[in-house]
Amino acid sequence: MWEKEGRSGALIFQQVENTYYNQRREALARNNELLYYAPAQSPTGRETP
Repeated sequence: MWEKEGRSGALIFQQVENTYYNQRREALARNNELLYYAPAQSPTGRETP
């Protein structure tokens, strides 16, 4: 996980990697995801805890 400052505020990034195997423990597929979140903001424009 890491955080970066974007044009509209902070962004939090998370990279997730999963590998799928068969019964013989041979790798079948690998899934990589990059997720990003923008912290919720209150109506005053400030971040909420």
